[in-house]
Amino acid sequence: MAKVTIVHRDKVPGLPSKYTEEELKTVIEMVDEMFNNLGGIDKYIKAGETVVLKPNSCTYFGSVMIDKKTGEECVNLQGAANTDARVLAAITKLALEKANAKEVLTAETCAFDYHERWQACITLDVSGIKAAVEAVGGKAVDFNDMERVEIETKKPANAMDKIHVPEILTRSDVVFINCPAMKTHSFETLTLGMKNYQGIFKWEDKLIAHDGKLSLKFVDMVRTLPPRLTVTSGLWAVQGQGPIPMRGHDYMTITDMNTIVAGDNVIATDAVTARVMGFDPMEVRTIRLGAHLGAGPLDLKEIELTGTPIDTVKRDFMRPSGECNGIYPTVRVIEGSPCYVCKALVRAICDGLAFTFPKLHEHDQDPIFILGLNAYIPEDIRGSDKEVWVIGDCAAEHKNVTSNTHFYPGCCPMQANIELPGTVVNKWKSL
Repeated sequence: MAKVTIVHRDKVPGLPSKYTEEELKTVIEMVDEMFNNLGGIDKYIKAGETVVLKPNSCTYFGSVMIDKKTGEECVNLQGAANTDARVLAAITKLALEKANAKEVLTAETCAFDYHERWQACITLDVSGIKAAVEAVGGKAVDFNDMERVEIETKKPANAMDKIHVPEILTRSDVVFINCPAMKTHSFETLTLGMKNYQGIFKWEDKLIAHDGKLSLKFVDMVRTLPPRLTVTSGLWAVQGQGPIPMRGHDYMTITDMNTIVAGDNVIATDAVTARVMGFDPMEVRTIRLGAHLGAGPLDLKEIELTGTPIDTVKRDFMRPSGECNGIYPTVRVIEGSPCYVCKALVRAICDGLAFTFPKLHEHDQDPIFILGLNAYIPEDIRGSDKEVWVIGDCAAEHKNVTSNTHFYPGCCPMQANIELPGTVVNKWKSL
């Protein structure tokens, strides 16, 4: 039977990337309680073993920033997008001092391979994770600087037969601990332990099955390369149109969740975390398919649950949406039959436009997006000079639909999520 525990405190002092040694003690006590609830740290980490922590360090935000207007330091709620540095520091310290691990590495890859600021060496630093783990004897590294090997996925595979992974994660004397953040996600509803696997791949492999098979890709990874433990940090958490809280939208960050959910099976841990966030695990594609395909249980009857009861910490998180059509009045979306990933991508683009350009609803040049196979193109668009963005290979037949069409190839074209909002907003501001 899978084991999962919930650890909670009414108050956790400090910030994810700024805290004192005294403030860190609270989180160390929480993580120690977590291990004890699951049978003791020695059950998961043996003396002399190397431990690899895989956080979600997907953004170049810390929980503090310098206000450009005042020059003073202030809290940055966007820091909730990253795994809490305090949790990683606590695991590292206990693994070294209590379990006598040989070394503890915290490793991540780039979120997007289009700009230096998204590289792991930057995100691990700015998030405060690098300083936090090094202060207690650990190391922060970029998986892209490490050897990779090609492995076959466990049969029967659901999304891919082979993929490259960091060689270190395949060693028998290495403890792989999956350390996601507690967040919503407009693509996958929630980004927890299963979705966190995306951060072990190099960029080319991130794009493998980044389509309608995306959830199944993570099922394949959980079945092929399961972690010894999954530790979800929810001291801060993200709700709404995650995974990254938008500046100025403070409601997206919950700063008093003060909860850690951990377990020896990814599916079970994600299922309990989903309930803590107010979601039925069956709503979450990764969890539902993982359980359906035998990677672990989602039913509480099949999970040994210890620690704080779910109902004590449960919140009803704002739900994300991957729907893109009819959301923003001044945005036209022409859909054929797109997969859920391309729809969510366009929604993320539209959210980016709206969040960075608040006057989007007043703009007289409506953005027009075309996606999916067999899209019907209205007469006022066909052959016109209207500016159109065609998203993904499925809609490639329309890449010349107007004299001013921009085509983003790929399945799905993740580069559009980074490039398009900034390009459009800068152009509009110049008009």
